[in-house]
Amino acid sequence: MPIGEIRYTPKIKEKRWGKDKELDIRRLWDEEKIYEFHFDHRDTRPIIVIDTPPPYPSGKWHVGGAAHYAQIDMVGRYFRMKGYNVFLPFYADRNGLPVEVQVEKVKKVNPHELAKTPEGREKFLSMCKEFLDEVEKELVNIWRRLGCSFYYIRNGTDSPEYRKITQATFIELWNRGLIYEAERPVNW
Repeated sequence: MPIGEIRYTPKIKEKRWGKDKELDIRRLWDEEKIYEFHFDHRDTRPIIVIDTPPPYPSGKWHVGGAAHYAQIDMVGRYFRMKGYNVFLPFYADRNGLPVEVQVEKVKKVNPHELAKTPEGREKFLSMCKEFLDEVEKELVNIWRRLGCSFYYIRNGTDSPEYRKITQATFIELWNRGLIYEAERPVNW
């Protein structure tokens, strides 16, 4: 059916509403699972995948991040309105030095001192996971409050398998001489 022929019957009759109604709308969206992606070979709609760059949850989020992901969300909504089955995943990049630096600041720990103990590495990884869980929960709540239509994926990039793959890749690049330290101009 062409989009011009589609008739829309709103479930909410009010033209304006307050914060309490916002929660009702979010709850309705969750119940109806309107943004979950379901692959079904019988579905004749064309599929489009919009793979977002995962945000880096190393601290408080800012308006620039909201503007960036709102634009990606608009593209996903556009394709949904055009009749596509849209997969718009959202997950966080849960590893890297900026995360470790934030954990050092927030938890007031020195990873070099922790590394001297037998349980040091595991303890530090546990602190990083705890920090990331808190930050990611806040981040997802922000996107949900903004009404973004992402399909939220909890398990991002901090699984043991993912860590093993990235570390092996880094070691391979190091051994091939492709990772090096040098002085270069930067933008900041």
